[in-house]
Amino acid sequence: MMRHFGLFFLCFWWVLWLTLSYSSINPIKSPSTEVTILYLISFFSIVLGYFFVIKFIGVRRKVEIGLQSVINNKHINNSLFRYSYISLGAIISSLYYVGAFSTSFSDYFFKVRGGSAEALVSGSGLIDYGLKVVIYPIMLAVTLLIFSSPDGKKFKLLLVLNILFFLLFSYFFQVNYPMILLFVIIFHSQFNPCVFTSILRDFRKRSLIPLVLLCLLVVAAAFNRFGSHDIGGMLSHYLVSYHTLGFAFFDFYYQEDGSLLHEHSFGLSMLASFDFIFSYFVNFFGVEYIASSTQNVMNNSIPINLGRQGSVNYGNAFGTYLFTFYRDFNFVGVFLYSVLYGAILGVTNKKSMRGDRFSYSLYLYFISMGTIGMYVSPLDYSYFWIVPIIIFCIKHKFSFSKSDRRGVSDISSTS
Repeated sequence: MMRHFGLFFLCFWWVLWLTLSYSSINPIKSPSTEVTILYLISFFSIVLGYFFVIKFIGVRRKVEIGLQSVINNKHINNSLFRYSYISLGAIISSLYYVGAFSTSFSDYFFKVRGGSAEALVSGSGLIDYGLKVVIYPIMLAVTLLIFSSPDGKKFKLLLVLNILFFLLFSYFFQVNYPMILLFVIIFHSQFNPCVFTSILRDFRKRSLIPLVLLCLLVVAAAFNRFGSHDIGGMLSHYLVSYHTLGFAFFDFYYQEDGSLLHEHSFGLSMLASFDFIFSYFVNFFGVEYIASSTQNVMNNSIPINLGRQGSVNYGNAFGTYLFTFYRDFNFVGVFLYSVLYGAILGVTNKKSMRGDRFSYSLYLYFISMGTIGMYVSPLDYSYFWIVPIIIFCIKHKFSFSKSDRRGVSDISSTS
């Protein structure tokens, strides 16, 4: 049961908020029946894809690559520390460059998020995009590998370095999604762990403190951005609205025949990372091209009134993952992409059951992204596909170093 906890929780979480979107505690419009059915079809398709793989697709029983803690490998351990220190250096230097350390918290917030804020925090696309497209996905991959190896050496130190980076990154851009994602990753690693030994109990104890601290930080940030100590108002805005807005937001564009949602992107929204990098490259040479994910973000950034029963309640950005699925291939995209997503969860989880820590990292990533998919579509993030690529590259380095050591051992034994 625990091995399938992620999928069960994912479905429960989505169905819970979809149900609450029809309740009186929801200040946002309820989605139409058609859109509700579309979401339910997607959930069913995810479950279908997941259990089809679990029941009918075989994986090797013995997994040698990543069977033990990957951070116990000297090469991997050194690499993870190197990536962490370089990334921390990059974010601290960026904060110093924009004057964050010499500016009060409130002044910096209005500078970055105020009405007159610039599109680029640093004023330089190289710094902003470098942090988002290169540094952040590297640290996210490092974080996932850390939680695949709670029994590894220097786990605590690596965890502290990563939490510090996520805090500074969130402060630089004045956003809360990195902290929310980190919270979700730790949450899933607690209930769907990669190890089932006595180490697990110690791992849960060690992870409890950062989990509580992250929760308190997210709540504190919510109070700060809400601008009031009204607990009821803050909960209504940041807890209820944040989890029901996406349904109404998607429904708004679904009902508009001429909206961007109905201008199909035929796979480019799904391949957002590569499409974004391509657009940045060709724009550098003066060719005008806007990536589909950028179109989605620009379109969804426009606030629209989604208040129920004549009330005014503006919301934006939260297209949910379904915006990406539907925009690519209409209803077919919703069904096929949902089955594919479920299958990816099934494959990675099944391989992690066989002891593959790298597959567990990927499973933890995709299940966490699905959990936060009711906010901004994770596929619209330029780093979405970069993170799995980084994990695959580290796995290749790990397997190469192991084969290299075996080769040296074989030579020594024959001498």
